Amino acid sequence: MKEWYIARGDKKYGPYSLDEMIVLRQQRKIFEYDLVWKQGLRQWNVLIQTIEFSAQAIAERSLRAETCEVFNRRRWPRVHVDIPVLVHNEMNLWKAKTLNISQGGALIELNTPFLNIGDEIHLHFQKNVLNSEINSNSEKFSCMGKITGKRFSQERIHVNSLIQYNLCFEVMDECALPKISQWVETIIKEKDKSNTLKGA
Repeated sequence: MKEWYIARGDKKYGPYSLDEMIVLRQQRKIFEYDLVWKQGLRQWNVLIQTIEFSAQAIAERSLRAETCEVFNRRRWPRVHVDIPVLVHNEMNLWKAKTLNISQGGALIELNTPFLNIGDEIHLHFQKNVLNSEINSNSEKFSCMGKITGKRFSQERIHVNSLIQYNLCFEVMDECALPKISQWVETIIKEKDKSNTLKGA
């Protein structure tokens, strides 16, 4: 059923079906901070705050046989992490945090709203994902990537807080890919081990 509308400024677009909205989201044609509405909603809502587009609702929908072809599958597994990283765009330098990572990209969180989709930024990793010790110089590495998504946290709608940016890696140091692969493999193994112990 085509019932979803998108508002940008004084222009409105639609109606779209839920699956069409998901495809638009995947194609980076609509974003977390866009306003959406359908019949039955009391007001226009920010997409990220709309129940139908919550991470849980999208994950559940992706598993349904009749809609699974709508969803893009990740080329590489992505794991949740908490890694400090320095970010710069040739003009400014920020301290940031990596929230998840894969061999193909990352989700980072930092306190600036001025980066945009399509911008290229550099990431300099300095700490080990598995502990808080500073790595040796030989283990530090950098990546350059392009921003593919921008997510305003719910807190930012009310106060000046952090913003999350999706990043697709385009250039990596020689040691970056093996190091990230090692991180991902270690975390997945630890998660599988933990799940096995819980089931015992």
